[in-house]
Amino acid sequence: MSKSKYREAQFWWQVTPVLPPSKTSRDYHILRRLWGDHTMNTARGGRGYYHWGTEDNMTPGLFQIWSMFPGAMRPLIEATGMRVVGEITFITWAYACEEAVERGHHPGVNGRFLIPDIVIYFEDGDGPGIVSFEVKRPGVKPVEKDADKLRAYTMLRSMDRYIRRKAIFLLSDDMTEVAKNIAPDLPAVTWENMMRMQIAGANTLSEQDAKHVGPWISRAYSRYGIGDLPAPLPASPAGYGSALSIAAISNKMQSEQARNFVWGSEIVEAFLSGRDVEPPTDWMKDALSREAMSAAHLQKTRDRRINRWHPDWQIAYERALP
Repeated sequence: MSKSKYREAQFWWQVTPVLPPSKTSRDYHILRRLWGDHTMNTARGGRGYYHWGTEDNMTPGLFQIWSMFPGAMRPLIEATGMRVVGEITFITWAYACEEAVERGHHPGVNGRFLIPDIVIYFEDGDGPGIVSFEVKRPGVKPVEKDADKLRAYTMLRSMDRYIRRKAIFLLSDDMTEVAKNIAPDLPAVTWENMMRMQIAGANTLSEQDAKHVGPWISRAYSRYGIGDLPAPLPASPAGYGSALSIAAISNKMQSEQARNFVWGSEIVEAFLSGRDVEPPTDWMKDALSREAMSAAHLQKTRDRRINRWHPDWQIAYERALP
């Protein structure tokens, strides 16, 4: 799907399929790292969270689906070749994890910092583990520089204390051979396979929630050109994201995260069809627009380098921004 096919969103919640539960949640802050970054969210539209179909938009839009059933992430972790021992007892992740590095310390990496697209931290019966991702939109080829960065993602200073560390590409099915040819030492997981993992994960929800969540997962991927499934019908004849539809979803769903996903999915459908709707909660109405966020330069280097995947993250580390 072309990143220029749809208009730019005015507010972050218009293009967030899995809405965070509150402004005090980790989910809110790992997503705000992306929508609040004025260095990527410009009016030019080459990249950024607010421009539908960009990597900055797609990566959290699909990966954040895991927040509904994080304990089901075993197959994703094991795609790296790492063995998960027993149950996953704790798991978290973050996006655009910027970290300073020494020049010349990592072969093939020349900058003063690195930004893993995703970092997962988890704990199982064998202790803590780290998985770092280099992400490519469907159809985009990884190159040698990407492989160099990905290897370096397991050697960041923040990870020194952890023994189990793996790095993996996240890309489309048609790019797995390309990745294997440039980096036979690095594993890859595809968007298509992750979709299947998430659909299986939805079956760990209540029967009522799984019935609604499964079709919306397939639709989430189709919106980015992975599959071609139409959207499920809105929860109300008043239309996607309408006040009546939001209320109907609230009455149907048992899990807060599943409810927020169906809320967000309907709001995205409304946005992509050109309809303006209100956010489903009052606290989201305080959101700054993309223009206001970018013009104010509210996110500083220190904010971009907060270690949000770390188990010791606290909201006290975060700047008090809208």
